[in-house]
Amino acid sequence: MFRKLSAFATAILLVFCFSVTVIAEETSQDTVDTTPQLNSKYAVVVCAENSQTVLSKGETALVAPAAGAKLMTAVIVEDFMKTTGRDPSSTTYTIPSEATKGWDGTSNIGLREGEELTISELLYALLVSNANDACMALAIYVAGSEDAFVEMMNKKAKELGADSTVFVNCTGLDASPTNNVTTAADMALILAEFYRHNSLVDMTCVQRYEMRATNKSSSRALNNKNHLVSKILVSKYYDSRAVGMMYTYTESAGHCIYTAVQQDELTFLVVLMGSESMPVSSTDLDYIMGFKDATQVFTWTEGFEYRTLLSSSELLGQVNVIMSDTSEAVSYHGKDKIEALVKTADFNEELVEIKVEFAEGVDPDEGLMAPLTKGQEIGSVSVFYDGKLMGETPLVLTSSVDRSDMLYIWSQISSVLFSRGMKIAVIVFVVLVALYVVLMITLSVLRAVRKAKRRKARRLEREKNGGARRVYYYVDDDDDEYYE
Repeated sequence: MFRKLSAFATAILLVFCFSVTVIAEETSQDTVDTTPQLNSKYAVVVCAENSQTVLSKGETALVAPAAGAKLMTAVIVEDFMKTTGRDPSSTTYTIPSEATKGWDGTSNIGLREGEELTISELLYALLVSNANDACMALAIYVAGSEDAFVEMMNKKAKELGADSTVFVNCTGLDASPTNNVTTAADMALILAEFYRHNSLVDMTCVQRYEMRATNKSSSRALNNKNHLVSKILVSKYYDSRAVGMMYTYTESAGHCIYTAVQQDELTFLVVLMGSESMPVSSTDLDYIMGFKDATQVFTWTEGFEYRTLLSSSELLGQVNVIMSDTSEAVSYHGKDKIEALVKTADFNEELVEIKVEFAEGVDPDEGLMAPLTKGQEIGSVSVFYDGKLMGETPLVLTSSVDRSDMLYIWSQISSVLFSRGMKIAVIVFVVLVALYVVLMITLSVLRAVRKAKRRKARRLEREKNGGARRVYYYVDDDDDEYYE
């Protein structure tokens, strides 16, 4: 008997332990967060196709953009060439002296005063070699001076919605006393604009650009300084998934990477700012962590898909109907479906929140007055995922409702009968009637009193005359005068 009880208890214990283990594993799987842990202090990853931010870190902090400013410089130059109808590859520019000075210790290609290059060659130097002298030459070519060009940069930033961005030079080099300032969120907007300029993106994807000999220089070989796309200078950071753009560093900005990655039909723009360099092994003591961040982000952006968070056919509730004898309530729904780009492995239905907001004057409990029309807007619906707004759409009625003419006529009559004005009129009428009745009663009493006085006077007169009877002729009942 003891052995049977012992075996039974053991079986129960094993089942319990197995159940706890399964539950623990399921709970663990449900709470796994695959979001990369970044060394970069500031980061934004945004989908180029729908502008949805899928990853952010310190995105509103004010920071220096370093050579990220050159992305804006290149955009303005190409827009200028298109607006003026000039071909960058055939338009030649003679380098002014202002573009050749003050670049010692910074990235440059050694431009010489009077050297003749095409605008396209200068753009390659700017974007591949991060050349500050080429950047200054382009700024002067477009605007006549760096100050005038910086005004164009700041104007363009505001047009893009990069409201926290203020440039003080065209190169992005640290400046004193006022430095260039931006945010990771603003740089994502600028990077998105740069990405829309296909020819510029293509320039940033080359590993090396061979610049022809000029009237002042022999040919130049420009190696791409973005180590994600080129192995020539440093091979350990190379990632074939990277789509061009730029790597840069200044003391105030730290290591900054502006790049993109394509995943099937989606493109993710990647902004990583303020990363450090640190030892990662005994043989690699100076590893730029921003490149590791980029590799993590590239991997993490795999497996994203569009998920419908709100269907246009999903009923969200009902609103009462007034003045109809066919329907007491009518349903409402979102006019358009709302989708969001989500990582399939991390998607959690419980993080979806739908918020309905009725238009002014619409109370679902008090109801809407018929007639009502299918598709009639009565408010808006917002959809959030994990606390972030994913989209908004008008709130509309699912069907039409006719008005009851009989109920409408009665409501009009009732509105008059029970209106405030009618109530006041009734009160005034009642008061006037009451005053009239009081007045009539008062007049009647006064007449009665006067008659009583006259009777008494006649009686006293008869007694005074020894009972002789006189005949009095009254003018009327209300007049005290009489004639004998």
